Amino acid sequence: MIIVCITFLFSPCLIKLFSGYPCPACGTRRAMVAALKGDFIISFYINPYGLLFLLLAVLVCTGFLYDKLSCSHFFNNLYKRIECVFKNKIIIALFALLMLLNWVWNIKKCM
Repeated sequence: MIIVCITFLFSPCLIKLFSGYPCPACGTRRAMVAALKGDFIISFYINPYGLLFLLLAVLVCTGFLYDKLSCSHFFNNLYKRIECVFKNKIIIALFALLMLLNWVWNIKKCM
């Protein structure tokens, strides 16, 4: 019983815990670690989201730091323009399709 409780409390993915299937984001943390070690192919194979999130984290941190140090609003304005693009229903549908394809790929890798 204790092992079940510990597994439930510390499992990184509740979807995988309850269904046995990985969610679209399963492996993202391992993929980011692999990318930081320079293993980009392995990172992409584990989960493409890892590379994407790592790149976004670097860009966002760099952008906000640039805006803060230069007292400009370049990155903030860029963020607002990108936010408008992502309100487009076609873009939302495209990202939903990519997420679904990634989920199918994650499930296939585990079988």
